Amino acid sequence: MVPPFPNRLEESAPRQGFFEHAEYLAVRQHLTPPVYQDVLDFAYYSGW
Repeated sequence: MVPPFPNRLEESAPRQGFFEHAEYLAVRQHLTPPVYQDVLDFAYYSGW
């Protein structure tokens, strides 16, 4: 017997524009080692 599943909750729209590009660049220049810059780049450009 399959258990009953609740209806899905309505999801809100994803957040956009959290960082302006100039803010992203300012944060990026302070990240060391450079691998942290890669993580930030991935998150920023993938919309994560």
